[in-house]
Amino acid sequence: LWGRDLRRRPTPARHVVEALEERTMLSGTAASPAAPQVHITSITTLQSSLNTVVTGSKITFTATVENASNNAPIPSGMVDFVVESPQKIVLGDVSLSKQGQASVSTIQLTKIGDYQIAAQYTPSNSKVSQSEAERAIVKVIPVPIDVPTVTTIVSGASKAEVGQHV
Repeated sequence: LWGRDLRRRPTPARHVVEALEERTMLSGTAASPAAPQVHITSITTLQSSLNTVVTGSKITFTATVENASNNAPIPSGMVDFVVESPQKIVLGDVSLSKQGQASVSTIQLTKIGDYQIAAQYTPSNSKVSQSEAERAIVKVIPVPIDVPTVTTIVSGASKAEVGQHV
């Protein structure tokens, strides 16, 4: 023990462990490097022009598709509109506009009751995810019987002579 310093500190390590960025490895024996997968998560919302409608009246459904991380519109792909209940009615597949919107109008809601409408987005690019909107619910009511009406007659001419067509 003579000549040894008992208070000696341990020598610093020669190797330091550092964290490296995440890497994608290929499975198999291919020699080409793996391409990074970019994936955009979409979110679809559905709005109805009316929540309550008289049987057979025109109603419009609009789906909006956005990037879930930054709310930017997704301008490509299709939206499938379907009435799911009380009976299934396919309203159509509609292409998205540059604003990320697709709309469909219908007069096919003719039975009295609650209807559930679905909108499902199908991307045109494999790097974008599919998404489905929360169901829109529309109440269809009968045509009211005792509704006051007004009739207005408009003439095409401000003056007329006897026998002249107006």
